[in-house]
Amino acid sequence: MWRFGQLPGDLVIHRGSFTLYLPMTTCLLLSALLSVLAWLFSRR
Repeated sequence: MWRFGQLPGDLVIHRGSFTLYLPMTTCLLLSALLSVLAWLFSRR
């Protein structure tokens, strides 16, 4: 099972002592989930 935050499409760039983490897939999934939840709660 995939760990949340380490999904395929989440980018990690290592340059010496510098590390850049870009959780692209995680952000897209969270956005979709929050949009569905907001839509469901707004229908009430």
